[in-house]
Amino acid sequence: MPSFYKAKSGWVKECSNCKVEYHAQGLTKDDAYKAFRKNFSPRRNAHDGLESGCYRCRAIADMRIRFGIDVEVMLKAQDDKCGICADEIQFNTGSNAVSACVDHDHITGETRGILCRRCNLGLGGVDKDEWLTKAIVYRDLYRG
Repeated sequence: MPSFYKAKSGWVKECSNCKVEYHAQGLTKDDAYKAFRKNFSPRRNAHDGLESGCYRCRAIADMRIRFGIDVEVMLKAQDDKCGICADEIQFNTGSNAVSACVDHDHITGETRGILCRRCNLGLGGVDKDEWLTKAIVYRDLYRG
């Protein structure tokens, strides 16, 4: 069901792709809309004003299109952990704090794996070994 609706337990909206039900405990439809915005993008011409697919499903579909990969398969192969720090990660839940990123080589364009946002930001732009070596030397100058 693409639109959200009032149920006994509160408001409910189901993702049209993964079929996960999201619940909101607002008293008004406006309160429910605000709560569902944590999991769904706005869509002006939709009946309830929201996309039918949740952020996670839309992000997974986007990665299939952009990189030609199945993010869920890659995450499972990495035991749902970041390829660098091994912290447990989830792929784009709408909260940037726990989102994962598809890592790719900026020189070859080849996809390497899935990283947490922190590691991806740290690795981004350091695909040149020469720069990374210089950065390590610089950092070590200030260690006691």
